[in-house]
Amino acid sequence: MSLMYKNNLLNFFLFTFDRTNWDSPTCCCGTEEQTAMHLLTRCPLIDEELSDAATHNLVLSNDINDISEILYDDIAILNSSRGPKFIDICLQIVTSDSINLRKKITLPKRR
Repeated sequence: MSLMYKNNLLNFFLFTFDRTNWDSPTCCCGTEEQTAMHLLTRCPLIDEELSDAATHNLVLSNDINDISEILYDDIAILNSSRGPKFIDICLQIVTSDSINLRKKITLPKRR
């Protein structure tokens, strides 16, 4: 699941990767950049129970007291991905009808 890595199919990475082909790093909710951490914990389009469960799992898996203590999102997500419950939560989020995440992209040919 590309959500677990920095180089994924979310707007923030694609915009950073190639600004000529991607309009914006912003999530479809319009509140902030579309990153994995945003989708898992802060996106208002995601069911609040799922976001709360993802946040709870991130806190427990990374042995911290609060989500604000996470220094590196990608490492925190990878740490949490060892737990099947976190993977299940992530799958529910990425397959949610409330957001339309891309499943693949076609990169332009380099000249």
